[in-house]
Amino acid sequence: MISVKEDSELLRLTPKILRLWEKKRKIISHRTESAHRRYEITDLYFRL
Repeated sequence: MISVKEDSELLRLTPKILRLWEKKRKIISHRTESAHRRYEITDLYFRL
């Protein structure tokens, strides 16, 4: 799993877009104990 920042850099998307996709339930995030979002790379590439 990777962070919002890492993922946005890899996919050339803004973190805002990733959060919007999560809100619209297009992707699912996993939360760390400190409530940071983490995404599965395969889920994100599937959406592109």
